[in-house]
Amino acid sequence: MLAAPVVAAGLLVELLVTARPGDSVVGVVLSALLAAIGVGLLGRRPGIAFPVICLGMTLAAATAGGAVESATSVPLTGFVSAAATGYAARGAARIIGLAVGTVLFTAGLLLVSGDAEDLIGVVAVLIPAVAGAAVAQQRDATAALRAQIERLRSTTATRAQNAVDAERERVAGELRGVLVASTDAMLAGAQEAAAHLPDAPERATAALLEVERTGRGVMLEVRQVLGVLRSPSDEPAGPARGLDGLEPLTRMLRERGASVTLTDHRAAGTGTLTPGLDLTAYRIVQSSCHGLGPRTSARIAVRRAEGRLELRVEHDGPEPTTADVVALRVRTELQAGTLTLITRDGRTVLHASLPTGTAT
Repeated sequence: MLAAPVVAAGLLVELLVTARPGDSVVGVVLSALLAAIGVGLLGRRPGIAFPVICLGMTLAAATAGGAVESATSVPLTGFVSAAATGYAARGAARIIGLAVGTVLFTAGLLLVSGDAEDLIGVVAVLIPAVAGAAVAQQRDATAALRAQIERLRSTTATRAQNAVDAERERVAGELRGVLVASTDAMLAGAQEAAAHLPDAPERATAALLEVERTGRGVMLEVRQVLGVLRSPSDEPAGPARGLDGLEPLTRMLRERGASVTLTDHRAAGTGTLTPGLDLTAYRIVQSSCHGLGPRTSARIAVRRAEGRLELRVEHDGPEPTTADVVALRVRTELQAGTLTLITRDGRTVLHASLPTGTAT
């Protein structure tokens, strides 16, 4: 701290210049040294700085009273340090430091003048101390107010987001109801058309047209509602990815610096997967490889046999978070599948088994 040696040098020079015969040079030097120490403590231990500086002043008054009486930097140093202590110190340290420093300051005044009437000068050191404390109190109050405002903003944002999420869930529930009712109506229309197709083709045609109209209306409403439910962070609308998207996924991971091996054992001619199952399988692999980066490796294996789709992902990347595990289990359970996740010795092994049903 540059201020400490500067204050010590200035105080030492003035005390030596104003020294009178009989004043102690040792006392002057010790006073300047203690002043330097006190100034150095202002930034770290402000509660101790003021008493240390006042101790130096008292020591100088006791050994070199003439120099102290003629010097102007001695009381100025006391005033400045009192203000700094009142501003920087907190709680008990501020009260004790100012009290002890004021006692030492008073002792120095008595040693220099020997007149109790000069104790009015004590008020001069209390004024900057109180001013510093008042400024500090205002600073703390402002900081507390800012923190409270930030908490209120955070709380308001959280409540707003919760309200949005609740409304999105309500809209999603309504959409499920619309889908169920519309699907029932379409199935009933299809059954009616099938029943009247041989003997009343006109009636069957009207039923099929009604099914088409209902289907188009449902699709329009679904698109509108999904547009509302989408988050800004969601992927752009478009055809959902499936297991055919694993090749682009592995290329992207390799571009990040990961070493990825993909083995696809899906037998030709085993039929296609339902869109929901295809998307779920892709998302499981994608989520398990989400944290892969440079200097990581992964092995991805896909196999379809005996009415089940088997997925296995093994990597040495970051362990999946609790949220990731929950999301993986939810996706797997929605397809009536099973999920096994093991993390050991820095490696994560995921195995998912999904029934393929009767899709052909």
